[in-house]
Amino acid sequence: MTRPRKSSTRLPVYGKPRPGPGGQRLSQCPAGLQGTPDDKGIANASDKLADVCLEKEDYARALPHLDRAMAICEPANDDFSITALRKKYAALTPAWGTQ
Repeated sequence: MTRPRKSSTRLPVYGKPRPGPGGQRLSQCPAGLQGTPDDKGIANASDKLADVCLEKEDYARALPHLDRAMAICEPANDDFSITALRKKYAALTPAWGTQ
């Protein structure tokens, strides 16, 4: 009986940042995609990146992601998203003073 061959592909190592498209890190990808027809997806990705930063209490990194999402949602008159982002800004304000 022969042993199956080991795969030469390596599994990702969790905890280390992995490069995204074009060698960019995940947090830099949305900026590289601006101007494409999927602005809603970029706003959503920026919002989720802000959520991750807020969970880690990294308020300085959360703010640019929220700003990017707001810059996309305001011209589109997306009232639901604007309200959700304003709530995150409001939650961010008291925490910002504690850093």
